[in-house]
Amino acid sequence: MAGTPIARVEIGGAHIVLPIKHTENKKLVTLKGPGAGFGLGASISVPFVNGSYSHEDFPASKIGSIYQGLSRPNRGVYTEADFNGGVLVKTLTAGKQISANVSAAMWFDAPVEACMARMSCSREEFFQIMENVIVSYVRGKFNAVGVGVHTMERFMKSVKAVGFFSGLSLETQLIGASVDAFVYNVSSS
Repeated sequence: MAGTPIARVEIGGAHIVLPIKHTENKKLVTLKGPGAGFGLGASISVPFVNGSYSHEDFPASKIGSIYQGLSRPNRGVYTEADFNGGVLVKTLTAGKQISANVSAAMWFDAPVEACMARMSCSREEFFQIMENVIVSYVRGKFNAVGVGVHTMERFMKSVKAVGFFSGLSLETQLIGASVDAFVYNVSSS
């Protein structure tokens, strides 16, 4: 990621490598794929452009298991295919040159906006996205960051699975904190 100093506004690209293991059959699957995202935060940094970097070899660990989302009320069995496609990773980072971070990875069943993670939306998906935007504005009710309550409810109800992770990243900042969100298009290997 690269961005502005002090009031951090960052954009970046990434490639995720995320190993997950099925607790029953002990099968290990590694998810890999490209991603892009943005971040917001505050920091004191040198040089005048802020940057952060994280690598798969840096220390990292899971926090608990991958938890069932609201779209799986009957506790359906997950397959490897459930984790392919779009995954949203939100990360909170704080510290100095070596910063600690905590991330949440979310897989979705339903939101048509997931086609943006694939970087390929069909005409039908595009029109569905426009319809969702219109419904949000007609219903009103926006949260503190300007996202429609309808949109948030729809996303939360479509979460298939959530996993939490911690790790380290290298920063150009002397001290600071940021929150970022990346969307990845992953496949298993």
